Amino acid sequence: MSGLKFVHYVALLLIGLVPVGAYGDSTQLVRGMLIAKQKAVLSSGLSAIILDVNVRFGGRFQTGQTLVQYDCNTSYAMLKKANAELAGAQAKHQNNQLQSQYGSVGSLEISLSAADVAKFEAEKEQIEIAVSRCNLLAPFSGRVVKLHVDPHQFIREGEPLMEVVNDSSLEVMMYVPSEWLQWLTPRHSFTLNVTETLNSYGGKIDVIGATVDAASRTVELRGVLDRPARELIPGMSGSVKFSAH
Repeated sequence: MSGLKFVHYVALLLIGLVPVGAYGDSTQLVRGMLIAKQKAVLSSGLSAIILDVNVRFGGRFQTGQTLVQYDCNTSYAMLKKANAELAGAQAKHQNNQLQSQYGSVGSLEISLSAADVAKFEAEKEQIEIAVSRCNLLAPFSGRVVKLHVDPHQFIREGEPLMEVVNDSSLEVMMYVPSEWLQWLTPRHSFTLNVTETLNSYGGKIDVIGATVDAASRTVELRGVLDRPARELIPGMSGSVKFSAH
């Protein structure tokens, strides 16, 4: 092994990517960590007072479940007003069209009343969008990682409400020496030995990173487990053993 290659090997060894004996052995070990394929920071879609938060820290939820309810009395009142204004504009426009048949109303009045209808329709749609955000619905099934708000709290549009994760769809993130690309390919089998559970789980490489890190000479991999395991959660880690090549 050349001096430069030896230094490279020692550097990888120190950061836990390569075990002693990885060069020339039939088994390779790296560290891997479980991460969620789906995770999100859910933000408020409007500025309003929160009426209720229907989930707790660590709690489970299902797709489409209401997570947060807002006090939208003002928006409901505005929608009621918009409906009334639109109905009035439509009635006026219909009357103008009827009167135009007798020459009582000109084309300008008809155009203006039609414009009023379009204006009030747009205002109604804008308020309906705000009303549709009065309940924050879960985008996927999962668990609450962190809550940033409480009931009766005023929240501004765009501020974070909670962090959520889909813990039923996990993948293994790992970094391996770039030399392994000589034999490592997608679908290559591995075994993940999770420190927290003391159990082993089989899996396969799903994605190989598009670039090699120039400083560490490593490449990022993503792997998927052969079978889901309910005891596994994001953040767990352990050693990943690759089969002989």
